[in-house]
Amino acid sequence: MNKHRADESTHRRLLDLVIGEKCPMVLMVEDGVVACGLGILTGDVYGIFDVVTDREHRRQGYALELMEALLDWGINARANHA
Repeated sequence: MNKHRADESTHRRLLDLVIGEKCPMVLMVEDGVVACGLGILTGDVYGIFDVVTDREHRRQGYALELMEALLDWGINARANHA
């Protein structure tokens, strides 16, 4: 998605340091991944981070769809605060 790719192993090590339950999500259409984001639940507090939409797929509602899915996950995981 991005021409500035981070080293995958470094990214995975950083995610391993995160305390709480992680919910990585990707939104795919027929030609592949168009958006991604990360939800993290710690106790009853839920945060959403790093929501990104591929430049060629912006302004088509994909980020909204992804945000709704991430929020639904937080609700189902019993988060009380976001």
